[in-house]
Amino acid sequence: MKEISLKDKEKKAARMSGSTQTIINQPLKNDIREEVCQQITRFFYTSTISFNRVKNTEFLKALELVVKHWPNFKSPSYHDIREKCFKQEMDQTMNLLEEYKLEW
Repeated sequence: MKEISLKDKEKKAARMSGSTQTIINQPLKNDIREEVCQQITRFFYTSTISFNRVKNTEFLKALELVVKHWPNFKSPSYHDIREKCFKQEMDQTMNLLEEYKLEW
């Protein structure tokens, strides 16, 4: 006999009750999403960053990581980006270039 998990029981109870928390929270989530999208747009606009940069996979990966670690995510400081993160990125780029230098 197959054992029914607690999660399955909760799903079944939610279906039987005819209401779910998702439906109640959906308008709030839509409002929050609108606010976040507007702020991202404002950042692009005030920084004169081309809107097609939204298609950059690195931008998308960054957003996915922020969402994954929300609400505990703390934005990097100017110093973090300018010094630590940029240096790490340059080191990684140089390491990738080393592989190609051998072929040159």
